[in-house]
Amino acid sequence: MEAIRTDWGWGGLPGSGPIQHDLMWTLDTDVMQSLEPKGWLDDRIIYAYMWLLRDREEVIAAAGVYPRKPLYYFMEPLFMELAKKVDYSHPYFAKTMHFFLTWVSYGVGPPINQLDYIFVPANVNQNHWTPMVFFVKEWGVMVLDPMNYNAKYPEEEECWSCCRYMLHYVGKNKNVPDEEPLFHVWDAMPKQDNYSDCGVYVCKYMNYTLQGYDLAKVRWDASDVEIFRYRIAMEFQRGMAKPIPTHHMRQMMERVAGKNSS
Repeated sequence: MEAIRTDWGWGGLPGSGPIQHDLMWTLDTDVMQSLEPKGWLDDRIIYAYMWLLRDREEVIAAAGVYPRKPLYYFMEPLFMELAKKVDYSHPYFAKTMHFFLTWVSYGVGPPINQLDYIFVPANVNQNHWTPMVFFVKEWGVMVLDPMNYNAKYPEEEECWSCCRYMLHYVGKNKNVPDEEPLFHVWDAMPKQDNYSDCGVYVCKYMNYTLQGYDLAKVRWDASDVEIFRYRIAMEFQRGMAKPIPTHHMRQMMERVAGKNSS
């Protein structure tokens, strides 16, 4: 903790500078300070963390531990807010198609016509981070709200029209249904107990999901979330997400194979 305070200026020490990673993102000191306990995460933290998760997926695939399936895609955190302003009554107008192409290029992951899941961090009402997961093959959207129970997201639900049209337009040779995707808010996972940790929960939901954890069975408390903040900061310093142990990945794949066979 003391090293992190020194490296990123949390203790007000001179000489701390930005963290850069493969020219994909830069985190200045003021952005890193949003990882302080009780801090409200800057959207650039969430975006950069998605890059770390994407890089880890590539490393696992290259090592041959398991085939890189399903394929994950991470949408830029500002996407959902701007998607609310798109005119879906004319989805194939030049302006709308330009929006599709622009924001697909800002995402993190494989070509969109190869993916199975889209992770979308959404800033609900400009004051609360909530991750949404688009299950492309199942044609459904799962909302993982770290705070509210039985909440409704009418504007966000409308925004998935954008993803539907985007897949139609950009996902060449992909069988995309015409109907709206099924929208479901899921509450069986750890929840925050304050108004500042939502961004941390977004990062950890994505991280734990990619590791194969059942979020309904994990338990976090306030001390865990504070540790998560420092761990995320350390992962940024190292330029890589915490590796998944090989034995854990094999166990995960064995569980998946068992469910499929049954």
